Amino acid sequence: MIKKIAGKNNRRGASLAETLVVIMIMLMVAGVMAAGIPAAAEVLAKTSDASHSQVLLSTSMTALRDELSMAKDVKRDEHDEQKITYTDAFGAKCVLTVSDGEGIHLKKVALPDGTAGTERTTYEGLLVSKEASTEGLYSTFTKAVLEDGIVKFEGLRVCKKKNGDGEQVTADLGDVAFEVRVIGNIG
Repeated sequence: MIKKIAGKNNRRGASLAETLVVIMIMLMVAGVMAAGIPAAAEVLAKTSDASHSQVLLSTSMTALRDELSMAKDVKRDEHDEQKITYTDAFGAKCVLTVSDGEGIHLKKVALPDGTAGTERTTYEGLLVSKEASTEGLYSTFTKAVLEDGIVKFEGLRVCKKKNGDGEQVTADLGDVAFEVRVIGNIG
């Protein structure tokens, strides 16, 4: 004998009211998620900028160290705290300065045969290229100090260009001075 189990043959579906309640709940959950997407995108952008800034800051410090570690006759312009002149290991006359809104700029002029009038610019551009400094980021410093065979870069930081509103600092060494010991004279 086969006994019927109660409710087994009940094949009734969801009512219209139940379906509408489920749809309303799903719409509310989707609305809450959609409201959070812009905030999540902003956090992602800030995190990405912070990460890229740290890499650019490290790259800038390495480039400055590489450029000045074999420098000779290092001098700071007495009227510009952000301008340094020196002779590199190959005898090229170099000028290192800060370009507003662009970053640390380097110009090298070589004197191939040592006679006046034959100089030629071998490099002119950013110390760290725009390709290496992604997303509108650039490195800068506020002051170069020369003393006892050491070049100190105060206020070394990474900034980001803002649309028409100047710059935004994204990574900053603060009051810590980054130092490079040079082998040549400092004047």
